[in-house]
Amino acid sequence: MKAQAAQKLHIFVNGIKYDDDRVKPQMTGAEIAALAGVTPDQARVRYDTGPNDGQEIPVDRTIDIRQADHFTVTRKEVQGGSR
Repeated sequence: MKAQAAQKLHIFVNGIKYDDDRVKPQMTGAEIAALAGVTPDQARVRYDTGPNDGQEIPVDRTIDIRQADHFTVTRKEVQGGSR
């Protein structure tokens, strides 16, 4: 009998599932922000589920990733265009 392959790690960022090679067991806030296309200097990363719900993750901090963790990434500053 074959051993079952390990389930690929996935997370959700702004409601979008990511399960590619960028998702690792440990990630920085900047790496999570990059999934949403936000640069580290503009990113605000927060847990969106679990016991840390709402807690901000600094871009230079490394956290342990759990299967199906949810995160919200927003920009620190939103600049409007001119009319």
